[in-house]
Amino acid sequence: MKIKDIGGEFKLIQRLAKLIPEDRTEVLMGIGDDAAVLRVAPEPAPYLLVTTDMLVENHHFRRAWSTAEQVGIKAAECNMSDIAAMGGTPQWMFASISLPSDIDVIWVENMYRGISQSCRKSDVALLGGDTTSGEVITINITLLGRVAPDHLCLRSSAQPGDLLFVTGYLGASAAAYAMLSRGKPISEYLLQKHLTPTSRLDVSTRIAFFASAMIDISDGLGPEVRHICEQSNVGARIEARRIPIHDEVTAAARMLG
Repeated sequence: MKIKDIGGEFKLIQRLAKLIPEDRTEVLMGIGDDAAVLRVAPEPAPYLLVTTDMLVENHHFRRAWSTAEQVGIKAAECNMSDIAAMGGTPQWMFASISLPSDIDVIWVENMYRGISQSCRKSDVALLGGDTTSGEVITINITLLGRVAPDHLCLRSSAQPGDLLFVTGYLGASAAAYAMLSRGKPISEYLLQKHLTPTSRLDVSTRIAFFASAMIDISDGLGPEVRHICEQSNVGARIEARRIPIHDEVTAAARMLG
């Protein structure tokens, strides 16, 4: 049986989660959300958030399309977005990399400059990691953050009657990937959305004050809304005409048919 036969990566995570004990009193949320949530001191002390994300060459990025700095920024921002989706603030980062033996040292240094640039923007401390060798470049980042107990937004906390909001235009990264894959001319707007995405830490902590649930939607609106519905035991109605789609995304769709 293959991963696709059971419904994909998320279903695999659900199966693996059943093999892991969940009897730790300090664990408020383990597997199943954008980050794990740990109680490391009595309330009202902030909860500790822990997330990890991996980028693999030729699957999440291509050196033919991206500069080393852009790859570093993307790796960092993917993790920042997970902390933002919990209503939290990122603080400490560890970056581990697997590198081919023929990789240029300057490329690696520039990739770390990209990670450092993202960390400086969000006041995150980059504290180390690990380095090993492999057939392709793999970047694995672990990011720790904090969230006030009354700002924590879990996927499982949505309520009937909640309104569903997104924080910007959708589909630009997917449109860019499709255009690049087919060798089509691409606008700077789409290119930047794919190569150097940015987390929504600029608004997430303010939203968390009002929201009952939040989620990172880098895998697409449909699948992520389904995650909220399944974990909160609610349904959702989405009016397609009200989904914010940028004109550049519409134009790309028309060009690709």
